[in-house]
Amino acid sequence: MARARLLTHDSIARAAFELVDTEGASALTMARLADRLGVAQMTLYNYAAGKQEIVNMLPDVLLADLPSIDRGERWRDELDACFAEVHDRLMHHENVTRLIATLPVASDTQARLSSEVLALLDAAGFSSRDALTVHRTLSTYTLGFALFQIAENSLATPRPGTDAAQFRAGLRAVLSAFSPQC
Repeated sequence: MARARLLTHDSIARAAFELVDTEGASALTMARLADRLGVAQMTLYNYAAGKQEIVNMLPDVLLADLPSIDRGERWRDELDACFAEVHDRLMHHENVTRLIATLPVASDTQARLSSEVLALLDAAGFSSRDALTVHRTLSTYTLGFALFQIAENSLATPRPGTDAAQFRAGLRAVLSAFSPQC
């Protein structure tokens, strides 16, 4: 009898990410994922209650190895670099981005990123309330611009002004609108 392949939550999440990334959200089924992993479909249920739980793992893969935020640096520069990197990842994985766009911010990596952003803003002198406003504004702008850019890129003739340079210009404008109230 063949020995069962050793699975982890990470290996399942990465396989699901690759499947969605290359073939789109509709390709992600428990049967297709099990086949890709070389296991019986029911084996997956030992690791996840169902497909939605696997979809909820995808933000961790997307944001894996995101550089940590350095609280010793200038807060605007750090947030500019951080959210530009997040935008780049969203754009390089359009199918995944479309699938996870409506998920609540609940993954471990998202929680780490949020904590780092809020700690940086706290160190820069922002109140807790204002730091949360800055964080949510940057997150909403980044995801919204990426979704708009993905939609624009799907047009036969994409319109000008929906590229990484335009995103960065907008990001810098958003960042310049905030200042700590020390």
